[in-house]
Amino acid sequence: DYSSPLYWRKTASFHLKSFYLNTQIEILQDYWILNAKNLLYIFSIFYWIPKYLEIFLKNFNHQNNLLDEILEVFFKENSFFLNEWKELFALEFGKSYEIYSSILTAIAIWKTKKSEISDFTWISNDSLWVYLKKLETYYELIERNVPITEKKSSKISKYKIKDLFLKFWFSFVYKYDYLIEMWDFEELKKIVKNNIDSFLWFAFEELVKQIIIQENKLSKMPFKIEKIWTFFDK
Repeated sequence: DYSSPLYWRKTASFHLKSFYLNTQIEILQDYWILNAKNLLYIFSIFYWIPKYLEIFLKNFNHQNNLLDEILEVFFKENSFFLNEWKELFALEFGKSYEIYSSILTAIAIWKTKKSEISDFTWISNDSLWVYLKKLETYYELIERNVPITEKKSSKISKYKIKDLFLKFWFSFVYKYDYLIEMWDFEELKKIVKNNIDSFLWFAFEELVKQIIIQENKLSKMPFKIEKIWTFFDK
């Protein structure tokens, strides 16, 4: 009841997650486009957001290679993929939209240390911590990683965007919005193709992690994995 002191207190929560890897593979099989590279492209760019995948597959015609097809659907006038997140962030972040967007752009283009983010965004370290904490704990858009040999409280840390679609969006849409304003989509496609490999190796690491988690859950590994983490040293 509205007058109750417990009004708006949640009694349950439902956390939407991406499809299991097996489901993702079945979808590509259904559309006759399953191979290792296509799996990586779809995982890397759409990150298995069902609506985005549906929109793309409706426009897929099997004439070009998959990456060319994705770029054709993604980078064109009135594309659904170009503006949706811009509108969502404007509503969610309000007056702080530019600040949060610049932080996410910095992380997307490999400015992953706090000092690097601060230099890129011109936000002081003291102020930056507040925004990073909110992006991590409230919005759940980023995560803070420390080396496997360090404690979680360690100052040695790097940030990453959790959602690969957002990483792609901030790397190639938000960063090059001036090309979109000029409708120069062909130039933008060239930029993506020239830089896609550096983006894909990061996504490939995430994909392998998902494969290991799935195999571990199904007890298909010859040993039980307790933790998957990072190690910063070369």
